[in-house]
This record gives sequence, C-alpha cells and structure tokens, in this order.
Amino acid sequence: MPEATDDEVHEAVNNEAARSVFAMDVMSSYRSKVARRMLRDVENRDRDIQEINGTIELLNHMFIDMEGVVAEQQDVLDNIEQAVESTHENMTSAHQEIQKATWYRIKARKASDSRATVPIQSATAY
Repeated sequence: MPEATDDEVHEAVNNEAARSVFAMDVMSSYRSKVARRMLRDVENRDRDIQEINGTIELLNHMFIDMEGVVAEQQDVLDNIEQAVESTHENMTSAHQEIQKATWYRIKARKASDSRATVPIQSATAY
C-alpha cells in the first residue's frame, strides 16, 4: 500500500495533472486486461483449430484405410459374382442335359415297350 499523507491525497485528487496521470494509469490497466483477455481468446481459438485439424487428419486416414478395405473386398465380391454366374451357366446346362436324358429315357422305354409287345402280338397272330 503506498504511503501518502492526507494532504498529498487531497492535492492529487484536486490536481488536474495528477488526475490525468491516474486516469491514464487506469485506462492502461483496463487496456492491458482487455488485451490479455483477447490474447487468451485467440490462443483458445488456435488450440480449438489445431484440435479440429487433428480430427480432420484422423478422418482422412480412416477414409484412406476404408478405401483399402473396400478395394480388398471388391476382389472378393468379383470372385463371388463370377462363381454365381458360372453356377448359373452350369445349372442351365445341367437342366438341358437332364431334359435330354429324360427324352432319351422316355424314347428308350417306348422302344422297349414296343419290342416287348411285338413278339406277343406276333405270337398270337399265328
């Protein structure tokens, strides 16, 4: 606490020059506080921006990793698609082969039935 007599305080309060020095000191102190507060705000914003930048970089790496996974899975999907198409072609071919086999079996059965009935007819014809 500064040491001043009552007379010195009274003179300082009533003296224009002293009041202006006091006012400048108060203003300087106020400006200093405002400047410090602004500096803190700027530093906080900078820290927030750095955190956002780090998050964006992390997301970038995640998307790059995901692209690699998708590319790897694309090969697997292509192989599955090719296997399904091949299976479809084989099933179509097998269906046609079964239809042919059925036709030949029916034809063979008719032929064997007609051979079996011919001797019986010829035997009864005598």
